[in-house]
Amino acid sequence: MPTIIPKNPLFDGNNSEEKIFNLLKKLPNDCIVCHELEVQGRRPDFIVFSPRLGILIIEVKGWNITTIIDGDQNEINIRNKYEHLGESKSTKHPIRQANNYLYLLRHTLLKHSLSKEITNPDTDRYKARLVFPLAITIAFTNITKQQLNNHQIQQSTARIPDTNTLYKDELDILNNQDISGMALEQKLKRFFNPSWQFSLSDRQKAIIRSILSHEPISAVEPISAVEPISAVLLSLSLLLSLSLLLSLSLLLSLSLLLSLSLPLSLSLPLSLKSAMPWILY
Repeated sequence: MPTIIPKNPLFDGNNSEEKIFNLLKKLPNDCIVCHELEVQGRRPDFIVFSPRLGILIIEVKGWNITTIIDGDQNEINIRNKYEHLGESKSTKHPIRQANNYLYLLRHTLLKHSLSKEITNPDTDRYKARLVFPLAITIAFTNITKQQLNNHQIQQSTARIPDTNTLYKDELDILNNQDISGMALEQKLKRFFNPSWQFSLSDRQKAIIRSILSHEPISAVEPISAVEPISAVLLSLSLLLSLSLLLSLSLLLSLSLLLSLSLPLSLSLPLSLKSAMPWILY
């Protein structure tokens, strides 16, 4: 199971977010799943970090297809479930909402005091790029792909791209099947566009977790942590040193034996020498 931040997230009856959380718990152990962590005063539903994919922001919507009325690229008009507040209300378009979170998170990562360790050193400092990609997706827990595609909103400027959407039918399949963490990760890979291969050190992973969790890096990175390659080199160095010490000790012992044997051999009569062949002449 991935690292969960906070350890015991509260959903306050939000079944849609809990459904997504239960799915994300299937991700590999080295992933991080953050629920409603603050990012510059905002709280994205989920921030998912994968050392192989990057960071994915998930905006969860528990709307039914009848909830959506119309809208544009900035706002969506939805039916209000509380009649005394009016028949409908406007809410920020979920794609715009998620993109705002992405912008704030990228800004947070780039402006952090340790940002140089997680950005591309070859780029201009005014155009710094993170070494890993960021992406967004909208998770509709109660709307199928067919329902949304048949809705009039998909023929308007408020269209929600399929490339950024997780639908109810897909979520139900993923939640109900015994899918491995790596297989689920591959399902989420389609939301990363652009995407690229990258490799993160333990130090870089600790920095990312520290930024996401608002914890000091010392709290998430073991003080005695050593990179795997460094650990191997250190072990080889210790073995070599021990081997040299043993060899030196053996040479000293032989030298001492020779120094003791030589005077003795010179002083013995020939008859005793032939009777004591172990002495070095």
